[in-house]
Amino acid sequence: MERQNHKKLEILIVDPSAENVAALSAMLRRANFFTPSVSSVPDMGSALDYLRKNRADVLIIDIGDPSTGGRAALSNGVVTTLDMPVLAITDEDSEQLALEAVFGGAQDYLVRESLEPISLDRAVRYAFERYVLIKELRSLSMIDSLTGLYNRRAFYTLSQQQLKVSDRSGARLYLFFADLDNLKYVNDNIGHLAGDKMITDAGAILKGAFRESDLVARLGGDEFAVMALEVNDSGQDAMLERVRERIKEHNEHSSDPYEISMSVGVSLYDPSHPCTIEELLDRADRLMYQEKRTKKKRQAP
Repeated sequence: MERQNHKKLEILIVDPSAENVAALSAMLRRANFFTPSVSSVPDMGSALDYLRKNRADVLIIDIGDPSTGGRAALSNGVVTTLDMPVLAITDEDSEQLALEAVFGGAQDYLVRESLEPISLDRAVRYAFERYVLIKELRSLSMIDSLTGLYNRRAFYTLSQQQLKVSDRSGARLYLFFADLDNLKYVNDNIGHLAGDKMITDAGAILKGAFRESDLVARLGGDEFAVMALEVNDSGQDAMLERVRERIKEHNEHSSDPYEISMSVGVSLYDPSHPCTIEELLDRADRLMYQEKRTKKKRQAP
């Protein structure tokens, strides 16, 4: 059959048996839909070490040999934390094992005895393509189409993960709740295209003012939220000052018939006194409105 390779895939096999690895590698080299580059490690601990330093597109885990730790990694949730497609392989044709594998995060369950080059080729290809599709769909469902920032759904999902990391590490987090001032005026008097540009520019300002690792989202309308880790040189005041500087810089260079202005409230998450994301948002929201009222009083004749 003529080869139809269209992509190189880095494949990591978790199996202590040199014979099993050699057999799988030989079948993978006969693939028609991808060109494989195969590496192997004896167990999941070694696999995790490998993945910290190297890229892999597909992981194939032997879950029949207890020494690999593959079955345990499926049952304890380790596999679901890996951002890659996983195939489980074993000598045993077991419905119970197959269900464990799929529910544990594997894309497919393969039985070594019945495996052939064409079926392995198809399993790897489908697993990778399903993974890419699911990742694209997940991204679309979590990204605000106007600003390219995370949306409300993504913010709630990812901020919950941030709180768990904070609880484990003891690091404190800041939640910034920002409201874009005068958006209604711009929409009503200049037009909704200008309003959309105002929202997009505000999102870019916030994205540029915070670190790549910080969680920046548009919650909807004129509301934005940022979840940021407290580090030695970046407390609340320093972060707010970066936002003000970015806004000032934008306004100085903008030819738009309006200026960007934001009212911001900040709440602190201290893992020694845990609370919910809703409580953090409520505190920051109240502080944001307090700042907005102060601005209006200063602007009043």
